[in-house]
Amino acid sequence: MRRSPALAHALAVTPARVAASVASDITKGAQLGAIRQANRERILAAANGVFARAGFAAATTAAIADAAGLPKANVHYDFGSKQ
Repeated sequence: MRRSPALAHALAVTPARVAASVASDITKGAQLGAIRQANRERILAAANGVFARAGFAAATTAAIADAAGLPKANVHYDFGSKQ
């Protein structure tokens, strides 16, 4: 009887492999969390400067992103809007 690839994979899973995978995911998550927090701080610092120079009404998310050295998508991902 032939085993399917999915069954062979399922049989190869061991508690040690699961623990190693979970530990790896936790480490990656912590690294991503640290990067995201650093990006948020860069965006906030840049926004303060842009608001001080241009005023809130004239400030744009593109100007904030440029000042932070990040893509505009990061501003929207982390904060949603200028407000």
